[in-house]
Amino acid sequence: MERRWYVGKILQVDTEDEDIEITFLQQSKDLFRWPRKEDKIWIDFTDEICQVSEPVTTGRPQRTFKLAEEDIQQVKIRFSESH
Repeated sequence: MERRWYVGKILQVDTEDEDIEITFLQQSKDLFRWPRKEDKIWIDFTDEICQVSEPVTTGRPQRTFKLAEEDIQQVKIRFSESH
């Protein structure tokens, strides 16, 4: 099974249990959007690859987002190092 990385927004941090609640964006090629049904889950601190800059809105009506190229490269490097 191919492993993938996902972009999300941190909603809560539980330092006692070392968990993060994240809501995830859907990816389509190099663009991201919020899914119709919220996709959120608690993950362990160690499952977070890195933090990225806030995505830039693109298109109309600005419901799609794009990551900065530097952030994409950082994620790819960190992901390959962790797997």
